[in-house]
Amino acid sequence: MNISQLVALHDQQQRIEVEYRTMRREVTPDVIRHVALKHGEGMVLYSHLTAENADRVIAEQIAYFQQLGQDFEWKTYDYDTPGDLKDRLSVHGFEAEVPRSRSVLVEALDHRGEPLKIEATGWYARILQHEIDHINGVLFIDHISKLKRDMVMKKFKKAAKKTEGAKPLSEDQEPSHHIG
Repeated sequence: MNISQLVALHDQQQRIEVEYRTMRREVTPDVIRHVALKHGEGMVLYSHLTAENADRVIAEQIAYFQQLGQDFEWKTYDYDTPGDLKDRLSVHGFEAEVPRSRSVLVEALDHRGEPLKIEATGWYARILQHEIDHINGVLFIDHISKLKRDMVMKKFKKAAKKTEGAKPLSEDQEPSHHIG
């Protein structure tokens, strides 16, 4: 299996078709989002955007989750489109590129309880680290320094002021959306 086949398989299984029992999966023409059923954070797990529609769709998702009163994360990968998606998300108040190791060795148990080792490099190592963080309940904000976290909070407050009907975040609140 080559890299593009692995990426396609990952997207299909882990971004497009995946369902979580604590979330409602919603498919729109532009994104696949998951909304927390009770308390928790939602996410845009997959997007198929163009340079022409990206800013509009990002603003629509922010408004949608704000209407629900739910924080959310926008999952991105380096190969998502448009090529400047992370920059566009940043302009809308999203933040953070989490530093990751370039290679990892994961030791785990498979579905039969047998020991399993996975050696990964590049994007596959990044995906594994990201998913293991979720299993362990770690968010991107847990990876950044207090200084950077304070900068993120300022950007969220500024974005909240620009968004119609939004209230600025207080100092003790977490950001409402981020890039994962």
